[in-house]
Amino acid sequence: MTNEINGAITGSAENSNQKLVWIIVIIGALPVIVFTVTIVLFGGQSSISDSLIDAYKVYSAIVLSFLGGIHWGIVLGAENERPASKPLIMSLLAPLIGWSAVFIAEPLCFALLIVGFAGQGAWDNFSAHNGNLPLWFSKIRLTLTLVVILLLAITMYVTA
Repeated sequence: MTNEINGAITGSAENSNQKLVWIIVIIGALPVIVFTVTIVLFGGQSSISDSLIDAYKVYSAIVLSFLGGIHWGIVLGAENERPASKPLIMSLLAPLIGWSAVFIAEPLCFALLIVGFAGQGAWDNFSAHNGNLPLWFSKIRLTLTLVVILLLAITMYVTA
């Protein structure tokens, strides 16, 4: 049985959504963990590390693009005749930061990615607390943001 409150589904459907989102988040975080551990093991200064760093930067850019799309979904899912342009425009920042980092040398690229993930994570959390996203999503995004920032910071340190 589910109830609808402020556009959010509650009850067993919400629990099912939370579990599914957690599973997807963990699967999505695995490449970041593998990239970081492998770069640390190779010291960040080998030919293998160069390829891994490039893959890590591209994967991070893709994830930031995906996260920026959350706010497109919010705006386009709302039943307004005229979509809010500010969130649509602001949601472009995450992918632009991510793709800019692809073309910047390390360790600066990882600092830029940290800024991108921190900014997107903060926006998602504010959106959840303002009622635009489910509150349970805030916990997931906060956890994911902190883990990714920590892993990026480790990689930034190793590649410095």
